[in-house]
Amino acid sequence: MNNEKVPAYNNRSVMRQFLSLPVVLGTLLLLTGAAGIVINWRSTRDLYKLNDTAMQPTVAFAELSGFLSLLEQDLLREMHTPVGSADQIKYRKSARSLVNKITKRVKLQIDGSKGRPFESYLLTWVGDWEKFKSELETDLDTSNARSKKRASLDARVADLVDRMTNVNQYIQTDTKDMLADSTRFAQKAAYILIGTLLAGLIIGVFSSVLIVGGLRRLFLIITGLLSELEVANDKLSMMTKVDEMTGLFNFRHFKRQLEAEHSRSLRYGGNYSIIFFDIDNFKHYNDRNGHPAGDALLRRLAGLLQSMCRATDLPARYGGEEFAILCPEVDWQGATTLADRIRLAIETHDFDFASFQPLGKVSVSVGVSSFPEDGQTFDDVLKASDEAMYYAKKNGKNRVVSHDFLKSLPKR
Repeated sequence: MNNEKVPAYNNRSVMRQFLSLPVVLGTLLLLTGAAGIVINWRSTRDLYKLNDTAMQPTVAFAELSGFLSLLEQDLLREMHTPVGSADQIKYRKSARSLVNKITKRVKLQIDGSKGRPFESYLLTWVGDWEKFKSELETDLDTSNARSKKRASLDARVADLVDRMTNVNQYIQTDTKDMLADSTRFAQKAAYILIGTLLAGLIIGVFSSVLIVGGLRRLFLIITGLLSELEVANDKLSMMTKVDEMTGLFNFRHFKRQLEAEHSRSLRYGGNYSIIFFDIDNFKHYNDRNGHPAGDALLRRLAGLLQSMCRATDLPARYGGEEFAILCPEVDWQGATTLADRIRLAIETHDFDFASFQPLGKVSVSVGVSSFPEDGQTFDDVLKASDEAMYYAKKNGKNRVVSHDFLKSLPKR
């Protein structure tokens, strides 16, 4: 008989061995699923919060920059209207309304910028805006008289627009940093979940569906935010360059490009010309036909200008009914030829109510100047074209006068 001791059969031991793997895998499944749900929920919540926090200053900046550009245009137009006229009153009323709108947007900008790195830059800008607003409101309330400070006020609103653009660069940088932090958070979450998946082996695959879906949503949200930010910045850039009424470049962008072209011509020995013109009897057109008709005339004339300029030329609305064209690498003879073609095209164009004008048609008086013949600075060249234009207007209108012609006249 074999006296070897036989081990006892233990039900609990067998059950523990049988259930240990499912219990471990099930626990890993629950932990992985819970981690996926929690991380996905937190990431989505944080990104939506980031959207509100990051984009609020950008949205407020878009509205703020737009109203600043409109205020700048209204102040320029008011300077070109007769004192006490209906147009002057209209533009002053519009300027006051824009000041109130800008003040409200400034408050939104401050509220959305608390604790952000660019807050100090914004607060400095806001302090200067409050001083400017006080002086401007005093000037606008002056009875029909223009303050001697107006020229400096117009220059300061242009400076405020430029400085707000600089503040926006800080906003963009900080917003991109916040989005980058969120991306890094999503990456860390992915690493943690991948490690959990490896530990859970096949069971973890079930949880990966939720995790991958969450990470995909995170990626789409971040990509969408960056795309919206880029589109908003492109729109803001155009708002500071383009005249709202005509779609042409505005006078500020024109002067910047003129300065750049002047520097290029000085460096490489090149030349350029400026064509400056004013619509004849435009006040008569507005008074007889109404301002909507005058606005329509400006838009149609702007379209005609764009169709006749070269791709390298830069047509712009300088202010009111005044327009200017920068012609790189063109001497005064070539510019005079182009100017006369434009004058003739406008004269023969079928504008509404043209026959009721004093000359029986819509016409323009045009001045032409060139570098280096008519000045050594871009301001001198611009002033020369303006002088030639005023000579054309005072001597019959509907004609082109070059500054070279003015220099040939006997001095009085």
